Amino acid sequence: MNTNITTSVALDRSSIKGKIVLDNIDISRITVRQLRSNLDVIPQQPVLFSGALRYHPDSFNYYSDEQLWTVLEAVQIKPIIAKSSNNLLSSVFQWGANFSSGQRQLTCVARVILTECRILLTDVATNDHLLLLNDELVVDYDSSSKIRSRLQ
Repeated sequence: MNTNITTSVALDRSSIKGKIVLDNIDISRITVRQLRSNLDVIPQQPVLFSGALRYHPDSFNYYSDEQLWTVLEAVQIKPIIAKSSNNLLSSVFQWGANFSSGQRQLTCVARVILTECRILLTDVATNDHLLLLNDELVVDYDSSSKIRSRLQ
């Protein structure tokens, strides 16, 4: 039943009033791919799909292993991944069941840093951490005290 409601809303654009403008761009005038390449979400209960861990922060295999290790280190999950004999190719069980909720969330943060997304949506569970931006790009993610100590 939800599919029918979603479909009818998607087809009947006459009922939509207003617009969402990001960086002076009406998002209804760009492709979904363009929007998604600049927007990311870190949910409170993140889900990882089964497969190799490497493809969660880099689903299109665009970045080098070195770049992946750098962001995994930045979000402090590198030691956990490095313990595995398969490293970046470590298996992720369905829904990420072999990772804690925090580890799954950090994997999402690694993706945000790696892809340098411009718009990040989070929920309350991530409030104890800060995103450090430089020239509108995410460059660090950690607790406020750790970021302050690194900046001094």
